[in-house]
Amino acid sequence: PSTMAVGALDRECKVAWFSCGGLNPDGGQVDIAGPGVDIHSSWPRPTLYKSISGTSMATPHVAGIAALWAECDAQFRGRALMSILTQSARRLARPARDVGAGLVQAP
Repeated sequence: PSTMAVGALDRECKVAWFSCGGLNPDGGQVDIAGPGVDIHSSWPRPTLYKSISGTSMATPHVAGIAALWAECDAQFRGRALMSILTQSARRLARPARDVGAGLVQAP
């Protein structure tokens, strides 16, 4: 209950092929989604930058936006922070099991 599961979306806000909350029928769900396909990211030398995909790319987007909400108002901590993230998410015409409340939105 104290962890947010993050799904990954592509540029068209479609669920990434590797991101699916419906994979585990015995429990678990996606709470919110973020960009996770072809994300320009840092990479070890000598490459420096590379476009990569994964829920490991979507999660930092959600964490960064959570930090912005927390910076806006000191009341946004713990459950209150989770609540504002899900309440302010952009709803998507996709199954909630895959995108949760929708696409994370900055304040």
